[in-house]
Amino acid sequence: MQINILFNNCQNIVNFNDYLKNILRFCCYLVLTLEKFNNKAEISLLLTDNEKIKMLNSKYKNKSCETDVLSFSTKSFGRYFKYGENIFVLGDVVISVEKALEQFKFYGSKCLEEEIARLLIHAMLHLLGYDHEKSKFSENLMKKKEKVLNKIVKNKFKFERVSVYERQS
Repeated sequence: MQINILFNNCQNIVNFNDYLKNILRFCCYLVLTLEKFNNKAEISLLLTDNEKIKMLNSKYKNKSCETDVLSFSTKSFGRYFKYGENIFVLGDVVISVEKALEQFKFYGSKCLEEEIARLLIHAMLHLLGYDHEKSKFSENLMKKKEKVLNKIVKNKFKFERVSVYERQS
């Protein structure tokens, strides 16, 4: 399976370096692999701040508040947008790094990178059709998958508490 991630970094809270990119690539690959998505895939990923995500949330979701993550799937009538040599565009993911910084300890993440990974996993599951707002069953299924996926990511990257974020949050 091949995945192309179109990164767009519009924040200056976390260092957007190869380490973070590797975490993000791994999360996408992991979700698609465990969900048996065997096609070429593409997603766009925007890392931003609370102001920008609030504007997008208002414009596209009719919610006038900041949030931690938004996902916009291209799936329509059971199919993803496709171009070129059968490259499936799964959609767009927007993560507020500012919001992730505010909440990472609340969700049990050891550091900001771990929280960003958790949010990306959540969004990737949404792109693949999971929706915790549909029913209690869907919510429980999504939580179980997130728990397994997050554990794999934690084991691979061995996240440690980072003191620089402790002072900011």
